[in-house]
Amino acid sequence: MQLTTAEEVRDFLRLCLDPGPRLPARTVSQLVTIMPDWLAEHVAAHTPELAPLREEAAAAQTAATAALETYTEALRAWISGEPDPDPAPAATGQLNPASTPASGPEQAPAPGNPPRPRPRRSEDL
Repeated sequence: MQLTTAEEVRDFLRLCLDPGPRLPARTVSQLVTIMPDWLAEHVAAHTPELAPLREEAAAAQTAATAALETYTEALRAWISGEPDPDPAPAATGQLNPASTPASGPEQAPAPGNPPRPRPRRSEDL
């Protein structure tokens, strides 16, 4: 199979999804996770709008893997009683506390408006 036309690529992908009676069928989600780059390049050649989506998914997967590794290490350290590893805010997706309104100086409420209680934070517990 040459995979030179869009129909040949689709036929090959259909074969990958349902390879026959001796091999189990796959879902499209499973195919996405095992699709080699050379095949993704053939798909992108015929559907260029899918290439950025694949790149975005790969970047999100990389970020998710990094975040999970950071969380895993922090949890391991907490369980063993080690000092906090202090992950970078960018890796954890947390905002810089100095940039949040709740951590700034308290402002007096306007006359006639009672102060609103601030939401509880994990630091308050």
